[in-house]
Amino acid sequence: LPDREWLTGLAEVIKCGVLADAEIVEFLEKTDLAGLKRNAKMIEEIVFRCVSIKARIVSHDENDTHGVRELLNLGHTFAHALESVTGYGRYTHGEAVSIGLCASCRLSSAMKMLSFPYVRRLETLLERWRMPTRPRRSVPRAALLRAMSRDKKTVGGKLRFVLPVRFGKALTGQSVPLPLLNRVLNDVGF
Repeated sequence: LPDREWLTGLAEVIKCGVLADAEIVEFLEKTDLAGLKRNAKMIEEIVFRCVSIKARIVSHDENDTHGVRELLNLGHTFAHALESVTGYGRYTHGEAVSIGLCASCRLSSAMKMLSFPYVRRLETLLERWRMPTRPRRSVPRAALLRAMSRDKKTVGGKLRFVLPVRFGKALTGQSVPLPLLNRVLNDVGF
């Protein structure tokens, strides 16, 4: 696969690490794409860990009725909105997820749920792996917020987010005041 496709998949791997397995983040901080490509055993281990995370979460909410599966959407409220507003062609899904992870971590930090060093650590990791941490161009804020409001986690017209509290743990159903969300969108470059 071309490197861009590897990185698209790795954004979801990093999401799994931030969500439920800090060791994935720690490993990726110590290697690069060339090193990972040469290590088939490590690729197998990472895929196994990510699939196990997904299976564990889905098994607790098989019918997607209890909100547990929302965990798998860490970063995706921002990512799906970015993809929608930019016409599904400017960013790969992984690039949008990478930006969405940064936005989610910054939002969690702004809500005093995640300490800021985690935000910097994530952004440093993504930059090292040549993944975007902010959109290449700003997007119309009203269109972005409209797209976010269509997110499946929105309840009663209120946006809800999956937000990390540390690498390896995140919480679902987090409501965010609009002024704070707008501040974070500005910080991330939306």
